[in-house]
Amino acid sequence: MGKAKLTIIELFSGIGSQIRGINNTGLWDCTVVNTSEIDKNAMVSYATIHCGLSNEMIINSKYPSREQMAQYLTDRNIGFDFKKHQHYDWLKLARKNNNELNKYYLACILSRNLGDISSIESLNYADLWTYSFPCTDISVAGKQEGIKKGKTRSGLLYEVERLLELAVQNKNQPKYLLLENVKNLVGSKFKRQFDEWLNRLNELGYNTYWEIVNSKNCGIPQNRERCFAISIRKDIDTIKFKFYYSAFEMCQ
Repeated sequence: MGKAKLTIIELFSGIGSQIRGINNTGLWDCTVVNTSEIDKNAMVSYATIHCGLSNEMIINSKYPSREQMAQYLTDRNIGFDFKKHQHYDWLKLARKNNNELNKYYLACILSRNLGDISSIESLNYADLWTYSFPCTDISVAGKQEGIKKGKTRSGLLYEVERLLELAVQNKNQPKYLLLENVKNLVGSKFKRQFDEWLNRLNELGYNTYWEIVNSKNCGIPQNRERCFAISIRKDIDTIKFKFYYSAFEMCQ
């Protein structure tokens, strides 16, 4: 019997930690429909790790004009600098006689990267959306400016809400949602907002199960706690979901 097929959209995809973890379980035959990421170097890392991007491929691939590539990356807001609130100058890079522009363009194509989540009009169907939104404004290591719509990086969570609302309207909402973020998301300062988010998911037709998971309990030699939330569409939810930390537990 073959593996179950699973189509995935990775929002805030980074270097693809979620898809790597899912693939490592060996339970599914996964296909990534799209990613969404604006960090240009994370995008290149993703394409290298998951899509086979190599120097040889960069040199030997065929490309549109350099101006067209620059515009393609600009339209997706790749390389935006949140600290300076500044867009990356792709046309400037296009004027340089090297393979840097080719590398970023090819990485974007290979990873099926839609770019800036706030510019995505709608998403095609996928069984699972991962949406580990930026922890910048909720982490204890940061300024904790909060999850503020349109004002903070962590506020990009509400772009997920917008896209999910539209998917529900179009009746192509995913079966599952996967969130991973810092433990402080359910700390005293942000727990109320987290609960409001779970209530919104409930209104949109999802039951959500969450837990603080420590990597040391998952075979990783590191004490690293993270909040994981799994949302399951109510029409397919058996109300039996449980977090497991090993194959041994799954057999009990």
